[in-house]
Amino acid sequence: MLADYSAKVARLLTEPVNCPYCAAKGDLDCPACHNVRTVVCPKCSGKLRFACTRCNGGGELVCPNCRGSHQESCGNCGGTGHLRCSACSGSGQVTVYETETRTRQEFVLDNVGFDSAGNPVYERHYETREYTEQVPKRQTCGSCGGSGRGGECGTCGGDGWVTCHRCSGGGTIQCGTCRGTGWIDCGKCRGTGKVTCPTCRGRVIDCPLCKGKTSYGH
Repeated sequence: MLADYSAKVARLLTEPVNCPYCAAKGDLDCPACHNVRTVVCPKCSGKLRFACTRCNGGGELVCPNCRGSHQESCGNCGGTGHLRCSACSGSGQVTVYETETRTRQEFVLDNVGFDSAGNPVYERHYETREYTEQVPKRQTCGSCGGSGRGGECGTCGGDGWVTCHRCSGGGTIQCGTCRGTGWIDCGKCRGTGKVTCPTCRGRVIDCPLCKGKTSYGH
């Protein structure tokens, strides 16, 4: 009896025993994915796409040109409702030239000769003479009476506003990020709806006690 007991104890001390930590499997169950190695994509929640954050899923944005007002300033009249006077280019004044008589002193040579030593001699005097000159002057435009206006603008009908060209009067434009769909394809899961499990990182978790050997001992 004693011999049999001693042999059994010796066998337990010398032979490998099943690892109690992993139940002799050599690896542990992943608590996050249950050994599937993937989890639902946290970005799209498995839907393969998510709502566009730029337009909040609506597919449209407020028109940046008219800011949703549907109209913009008329480019033909600059928003004034009136055309510029063609005669004064909208300044209200025109340049005219008037003839004025003016005077100036001119040098007149009377006599030229040489003295006994051969040096040139001459006689001269100055005379006052008149001449005419075209002088520019600014005056009120006769076509517009100084207002600078050339009539009502035919493009905007005189109110200075026209339909916004960017949104065609709708007040909104298509979202360029989602192209008007309101949705963006998920790039995190690459259209699968799943991502690698962050807990096991997609790999088997080796038992920390037996190092994946299922047993330990001598």
